[in-house]
Amino acid sequence: MKKNILAMAMLLPMAFAACKKNTGSQPEPKAQVKLLTKIAKVTRGGTDTVYTYISYDSRNHLTEMRTGNTVKTYNYTGDNLTSITNNDLTGKVMSTVLTFTYNGNVIAGAHAPNSMPALDYKYTYNVVNDRITKRNGPTQYTHEFTYSGNNLASYKLVGSGTSVYDYGLDKSPFYNARHKYYLTLPIEGEDMFSENNVVKITDATTPYFRGANYSYLVGNDGFPKTMTIQRTQFLDPEKFTYTEVVYSYTMMDVRN
Repeated sequence: MKKNILAMAMLLPMAFAACKKNTGSQPEPKAQVKLLTKIAKVTRGGTDTVYTYISYDSRNHLTEMRTGNTVKTYNYTGDNLTSITNNDLTGKVMSTVLTFTYNGNVIAGAHAPNSMPALDYKYTYNVVNDRITKRNGPTQYTHEFTYSGNNLASYKLVGSGTSVYDYGLDKSPFYNARHKYYLTLPIEGEDMFSENNVVKITDATTPYFRGANYSYLVGNDGFPKTMTIQRTQFLDPEKFTYTEVVYSYTMMDVRN
C-alpha cells in the first residue's frame, strides 16, 4: 500500500508538468512545399533574357515579384490581399497599382489610383462560389470568366472575342501558391489561378488561328522545368514568335 501511495505521489508532479506544458497556444505546424522562385524568359536565339524573382511569406502568399529594377509587392491583411504596390530596390513605394475592398472575405472592388482622372480606374467584381465571374471596369478592362474544374476555361473582353484555354494534366508552376489573384488584375502577366498547365490559348479560329501553343519539359513531380511558347504574330498569323521559359523552385517551410 505504501509503495502504491509513493508511486502516485511521484506521478502527480509529472502529470501536472505534462498538463502545464500542453496549456496555451501551440506553434502552428509547418510543412514543406515547392514554390516557384525564379522565371527566366528567353526569346528564341537567346537574344534577350528577362528574369523575374518571386518571394512568399510564411503562409506561401505571393509577396513580391521583381523584374529588373521594378518590384511589385503584394500586401495582405490576414489572407486578404489589400494592395499591390510598385517599389524600388530599397523597398520604397513608388506607386500604388491597386487597392482592394472586401465584403467579409469576398473581394468586392478595386481601385487603380492615378493623378489623371481619365486613368483613375475603379473595378467591381461578380463572385460566384469564391470565383470571380466578371470584372467590371472601364470598357477595355471589363472581362467575363468561366471555369473548368480548378482552371480558367475562358476569358472574354466584353464586346469583343473570347479566349479559350486548354489544359494538360501537369501542374502549373504556381500550383502551391496559397492565394492566386490572377483574375483581380486588369492586365495579367502570369496565370496564377489555374492548377494545371495551359497547353493552348485560342483567341480566334477564322480566317486564321490566332493564339498560342505551349509545350513543356516536366519533372517527375509534375512541375514544369521549361516551357516553349509558340505565339501567332499579330500582323501575320501564319508566322510565329517563340519564347523559352525556364522555371526554378525552392522547397520552403510554410504554416498550414
